[in-house]
Amino acid sequence: MFENSVEGHEIIQQIRHNNTTSLNIEYKNISNEGAKVIAEELKINSRLTDLDIRYNNISQEGTKAIAEALKINSTLTNLKIGNNSISEEGAKALAEALKINSTLTSLDIRYNNISEEGAKAIAEALKVNSTLTNLNIGNNTISEEGAKTFAVALKKNSTLTSLNIGSNSISQEGVKAFAETLKINSTLKDLNIGSNSISQEGVKAFAEALKINSTLTSLNIEHSTISEEGANAIAEALKINSALTSLNIESSSISEEGTKAIAVALKINSTLTSLNIGYSSISEEGAEAIAEALKINSTLTSLDIGIKSISKEVVQAIAEALEINTTLTRLFIDTNSYIVSEEVAAVEKILSMNARLTSTYMTSTHIDGRPDW
Repeated sequence: MFENSVEGHEIIQQIRHNNTTSLNIEYKNISNEGAKVIAEELKINSRLTDLDIRYNNISQEGTKAIAEALKINSTLTNLKIGNNSISEEGAKALAEALKINSTLTSLDIRYNNISEEGAKAIAEALKVNSTLTNLNIGNNTISEEGAKTFAVALKKNSTLTSLNIGSNSISQEGVKAFAETLKINSTLKDLNIGSNSISQEGVKAFAEALKINSTLTSLNIEHSTISEEGANAIAEALKINSALTSLNIESSSISEEGTKAIAVALKINSTLTSLNIGYSSISEEGAEAIAEALKINSTLTSLDIGIKSISKEVVQAIAEALEINTTLTRLFIDTNSYIVSEEVAAVEKILSMNARLTSTYMTSTHIDGRPDW
């Protein structure tokens, strides 16, 4: 019995006697039994604001108990119940709780095998809920229809500022629906929809949205099929957008011309502070174009860049850029060049000797695709 174990007893006592505001009990294997006991305590607790019960083998039964408690509890603001097995029914129960609860501001339900119906229920709750600001529903199995329902909900919701719906099974139509929503929504600041099936058309849709949206500050569309047209579209958007500060398009196979277009945009854009184009096998000419942009850009502080191979020309371009640039403090470079090459060693030396760079990293990949850490 969970409550009869020494550890379980200590946890319950902490909640029962209101002597803590934050409780982390991840990796305790409390299962449904423990979740039910904790749920009963949450109904009467008046101090706990932060509860982390991730990685605890909690399924829909335990989740339903927690959800019922959320309908009564008026102090909890942050609940992490990710990496369990709450599935569809558990998600539906939490959705019903969100329609009633008026104190929870952050909910983490990632890695929970939530698919369409569960996602739809959570999305519908967002139309009603007016307190949740942060939702992480990434790494589930949400596909097209679930994504569309979320997109519709975000046209009505005016409190959510951060949404992670990355690493699901969302394809083109769902992605386009989110892009359309960004043209209307004026509260979302952070959107992670990366590692889905984002095609070139989806990237172009986001680019169009960025020309209109004036509140989103962080966008993650990593692992996309950007191609040249998509990169060109993103570049054009960066010339106009004045709100976005962080853009992640890592692992997106950006072409040489696409990289050059982004480089041109960096000479104009004055708000972006973080750009991730890592693991993208950018050509030497593309890398040199980014280096040239760094001589002019005065706002970028963090850059991840994936270069297919490091030549003497690329080494020189990086050296010259870092001599002139005064704002970059973090530079991570990955390359397919062998770590033992003279050129890679030269770049490593340049990075280590630069006084302004406070965080640097260089990784090379062997011919079989394995990183050389």
